[in-house]
Amino acid sequence: MILSDLLNALLRRWYVVLVGLVGTGVLCFLVAARVAPTYESTATATLVPGESTIAERGNPLMYLDGLILARDVLVRSLSSDDVREPVLEAFPGADFAVDGDPATSGPMIVIESTADTPDAASGIVQRVLDELPARLEALQDEVESPAADRISVLPLAEPAAPETVNTAVIRALGGVAGAGIVVTLIITGLVDGLIGGRRQRGRGRDRARPKAKAAAPHPPPHPAETAADTPAESSDAKPESNREKPDSESSETPAKTDLEPARMHQRSN
Repeated sequence: MILSDLLNALLRRWYVVLVGLVGTGVLCFLVAARVAPTYESTATATLVPGESTIAERGNPLMYLDGLILARDVLVRSLSSDDVREPVLEAFPGADFAVDGDPATSGPMIVIESTADTPDAASGIVQRVLDELPARLEALQDEVESPAADRISVLPLAEPAAPETVNTAVIRALGGVAGAGIVVTLIITGLVDGLIGGRRQRGRGRDRARPKAKAAAPHPPPHPAETAADTPAESSDAKPESNREKPDSESSETPAKTDLEPARMHQRSN
């Protein structure tokens, strides 16, 4: 139900959705222009055993299995702050990691770098690759290893061409796009609710308002007013009785005049 209401609101307020999507697109364009991609480069090296470990006229690569422990010690030494800080100071904003190659069972060392420019990515890998023999030699000096037993470093792959990594750009675009869509949905819902509420309030006022004003009924006469009107009617009746009296008198007058000659004749006789 909520999803259908949301879809209906988006269809009704499509202009708000359009403005929100356009604004989100503009923000994504600005973010893509400001967030620069990063560059990565890698190099690989391996450890080679000393002469005393290899049989006469033997192949050194056949004796690599016993150097895994020495590799782990060298990797830990290269990851210390004493080695990292001088390298990172030479390449501000860059970073590197040194670890054993998990794809092999030998004493392989993988160097990975991340930088803002291709040159910095390649330069930091080369710097760490050059640091490997020096750091290994320093460790063997500390344990006073004989010259015949000293391990050496053999580079297997020079720093590869830096690859462009858009992970930061994709994350930034995803965050901006997601936030823009969420804000668009919220604003669309608010606008639809405000407009719908106004329409409902207007319809409620129209229903409450009467369509035609009927004439107010006259209130029944008060008993005091009825009593006050009764004397007036009696006073109006009195003149009518007075008007009837002259008529009766006029009707009697001819009768009296007709009897006068008869009375006079009797008196003369």
